[in-house]
Amino acid sequence: MHIEAEHGTVLLKLGRHFTVQDADRLRQAVESFVPFSQLTVDFTEVRELHDAAFLSLSKTLAALVDVKVVLRGLTIHQVRVLKYLGTPSAEVPVRV
Repeated sequence: MHIEAEHGTVLLKLGRHFTVQDADRLRQAVESFVPFSQLTVDFTEVRELHDAAFLSLSKTLAALVDVKVVLRGLTIHQVRVLKYLGTPSAEVPVRV
């Protein structure tokens, strides 16, 4: 996981796999940068996404209040699953 943080924004670029351990590291990274106004999670390199990790991610995102969340590289189905799991609406960039 690659992390960039500046001026109230945090960018998390994920590797090829997103496991429960990666979800835990993501949560710890988010907690260490509080407060911030925007979080971007970049899934464009992820090729294997574990279901349990996705559940953990949804809990982390749901806990963010007053933070703009941008998710890159997810499929429409994955975005729907996050919403079903109770994640507040996150902005998903449209692919052109």
